[in-house]
Amino acid sequence: MKIQSRHQVEHDHRRPILAFTTDPMAAVAMNEAAELEGFQDANPIEASIDQAVEMLAEMPTPIVLIADLGADVLAGVEKLAAVCDGDSTVILLGTENDVTLYRTLINMGVADYLLKPITGNGLSASIKAARAQSNHPPAPAATADTSANARAHEAVLARQL
Repeated sequence: MKIQSRHQVEHDHRRPILAFTTDPMAAVAMNEAAELEGFQDANPIEASIDQAVEMLAEMPTPIVLIADLGADVLAGVEKLAAVCDGDSTVILLGTENDVTLYRTLINMGVADYLLKPITGNGLSASIKAARAQSNHPPAPAATADTSANARAHEAVLARQL
């Protein structure tokens, strides 16, 4: 979100991802997306938006923040804006299907707004696209996996030559 940072914290001290929801199906999708993106220990926290805001007020905002806003999206995003660092990638989930709302959120600096119900693959694609447009590198595990796959591929090619 495009807000002035409250925390002057080095990036390596921030959590790579943090997700909040009270919806069990959204929590499953969040877990699947985190696993697909290579984030370790990224279990979503069962919390309302008000509880999430209270928690975020006491810590540096994670690099990727996923929050389930439920039905009152604009009120929830305003609360988040008060506690989010300016360089966090924020992906919001909600139940309001409205193009004007989507455009408003994007103009506020939200990376994406996904209409529930969501899937792990859909959220993973949103995380990937948002991180590609930001200055945040991919998750360390995803990078390591890609490097390992590249080395394995090189080894196979070397044996074939």
